[in-house]
Amino acid sequence: MYYVYVLLSHKDRTRYIGYSSKEPHIRLAEHNSSKGMFTRGHQPWILTYYEEFEQIKTARERELF
Repeated sequence: MYYVYVLLSHKDRTRYIGYSSKEPHIRLAEHNSSKGMFTRGHQPWILTYYEEFEQIKTARERELF
């Protein structure tokens, strides 16, 4: 499965949209532990939304939408 997720920075209200084959709560933990280049300076993050897809192509299209 693939996931498109939306994170909201609790620090400055910045929004981040991403996709991954990892479950959203795992990606949230990674973003909050400084593993993401962009997301590092906006911690802590809150998971506000996610969708699940069977194909990576569909997830990527949705992320760009």
